[in-house]
Amino acid sequence: EEIKSDFFDEEMLIGEIQKSATAKYRVTAGIRDGKKLVNMREFYLNDTNWLPGKSGFSIKPEHAIDLVEGLNDAIRFLSTK
Repeated sequence: EEIKSDFFDEEMLIGEIQKSATAKYRVTAGIRDGKKLVNMREFYLNDTNWLPGKSGFSIKPEHAIDLVEGLNDAIRFLSTK
């Protein structure tokens, strides 16, 4: 789903992860000034509107693959504890 963005020239919502009743993580893919980025940001509920928080980061798609591999390694490590 393409979404309106104040930061990206073009942005697509990839998925959302519910953190709590009033907070969630949003994963998007976007283009800004010709650069492609994967973005993860925390959003919070303000009355009836979800607003972006200060917590989040953007990385190049080729680095996102390494991030996913690192997350999988962390999950495997923690599953043995």
